[in-house]
Amino acid sequence: MRKRSLIIAAATVLAAVITLHCGKSECKKYTARFCADEKSDACNQARAKTKDWSADKCRIEANQIDIENQSKQLENELKEN
Repeated sequence: MRKRSLIIAAATVLAAVITLHCGKSECKKYTARFCADEKSDACNQARAKTKDWSADKCRIEANQIDIENQSKQLENELKEN
């Protein structure tokens, strides 16, 4: 019984560590969009925003940017035709 509890606790901790590590990569992806120039204001602002964001928040914000860009492209294509 005690071994089972330790195994479950270890698995939970491992899952949490993996989730946190993967989550930070989502925020890194978000900031990479703005950090072509590491010293730019946009880069600094992106880093400041993502400092307190969860992985989900970073992913949501990145997806929102993608949606906005795709909408602009679609509008431009429709105007050309």
